[in-house]
Amino acid sequence: ATQKDVSMEPFMIKWLDEVKKSLGFFNKQFRSQSVSIEKIFLSGGTALMKGLDRRLSEHINIPVEADTWDKIKVDSKFTQTVEPVKFKLAAGLVIKS
Repeated sequence: ATQKDVSMEPFMIKWLDEVKKSLGFFNKQFRSQSVSIEKIFLSGGTALMKGLDRRLSEHINIPVEADTWDKIKVDSKFTQTVEPVKFKLAAGLVIKS
């Protein structure tokens, strides 16, 4: 992500700008409630693209970290009946609270 590959760069710039616009919209919507974004967690396979977290962080001036499941331990009795992605949503809500 930091090497600015010619074939990927137009997409990367558009994506970085879209994230920045989304954060701006969020800040406008919650301006009166003193809510601020202190850190962003990238998720999904592309989140592990080398340098993507650093590049986004530089673009939006907010710390960014690639989010992995390595630190979350889930009892196997739950994963048989619930999709693992739902645990990630619950963890996101806890971080937000």
